[in-house]
Amino acid sequence: PGAGKTRVLTCRIVQLLHQQPQHEKILALTFTKRAAEEMKTRLQSQLQSLILLPNPDTNNNNNDNNNNDNDGSIRQEEESGTVRPLSGMDRVTLGTFHSVCAKMLRWYGSELSELPSIVHVRNELPSSKSMGGVLTLDGQFSIVDQAEQMRILKQCLAECEIDLTDSNSSNNNAIKPATVLNVISTLKAHDVVMRVPMPTGASSSPDHNNKEPEIKASRRVKQIAHQILPLYRQKLLEQNAV
Repeated sequence: PGAGKTRVLTCRIVQLLHQQPQHEKILALTFTKRAAEEMKTRLQSQLQSLILLPNPDTNNNNNDNNNNDNDGSIRQEEESGTVRPLSGMDRVTLGTFHSVCAKMLRWYGSELSELPSIVHVRNELPSSKSMGGVLTLDGQFSIVDQAEQMRILKQCLAECEIDLTDSNSSNNNAIKPATVLNVISTLKAHDVVMRVPMPTGASSSPDHNNKEPEIKASRRVKQIAHQILPLYRQKLLEQNAV
């Protein structure tokens, strides 16, 4: 903390906005919402306060280039001759990995239902449930939070008549629903990767070579997760959710 990482990144973005052609855009990703908001605030502040001045070393030699404005920066001189602040937040997409990826998925919402992992879920269902286009995923999808995930999990456990308590031991040894949910999340992510077609001529990645992901859980937990995973994914699709 305090090493100046955010300052370096924001200054670099401002520099790129000035140097790159105006039609080019910048993608900046962070891990946390807090970091994204901090970078956005600092970037907006720098763009509003920074005034680009002509470089005296190159002004005489590069008049033609400056007149053409080929560097893509905001034109520095208005018709009145005044200099205005650099702008360009419309050229920056800044957010967390999850928020930016979710935005990209919504851009291609009409194609989400044809993803291999979604098609697989529909194909596993009885024809009576999969007909009519009920189970689909589009750009209006919602992202379920942990509370909703837990509600769906408990519903699946009840429908499959699975009891997480061990009748032969005390309740202290009962399987926690959160443990099962973590395994389900790992299986879901691995299944999505496994069903993505490999490009022609590309070498297989380790994830494609492993049919079963490495999961640190008991055999019983893995069995339960595998058993309810199809139903869990079905219920997500019924809500147009991921």
